[in-house]
Amino acid sequence: MNPVKIKTVKINNTIYYLKAFLKNEVVVQVDAFQCTGECYQERDVVYDPPRPTFIKIRTTNSLDTTYFLEDAQRVFEGDIKWDGCSSLNFFPDEGGNEHFCGKNSAVALGSLIGEAYQFAKELMGDEVFDEDLFNG
Repeated sequence: MNPVKIKTVKINNTIYYLKAFLKNEVVVQVDAFQCTGECYQERDVVYDPPRPTFIKIRTTNSLDTTYFLEDAQRVFEGDIKWDGCSSLNFFPDEGGNEHFCGKNSAVALGSLIGEAYQFAKELMGDEVFDEDLFNG
């Protein structure tokens, strides 16, 4: 199995994590997560650098967080192919419903998808994808 890669991106002062791997030489599986904060210290343990926190899957409280991507709600998940075609499921852990607080939050999601495309392109390598189809 191909190794999982993590990329951190900042969009409008919000940090997102993209977790991706090559399913095969022409398809990248990608998951996106929103960082909701950072933990600098817990009890007697100081974190340097601070640990990112994420909202837990299927929680009813935004304060119910986790440090682990495996337990975190995904903003989206899906595949991006060599030709630019993608199949993305939005908030798959929460029934696929995205709430936008105005135009800027919708545009931020579009920017995050753009970052996922760029990450997929990096993982596939320049010789695999078709530039015109990928960016079409």
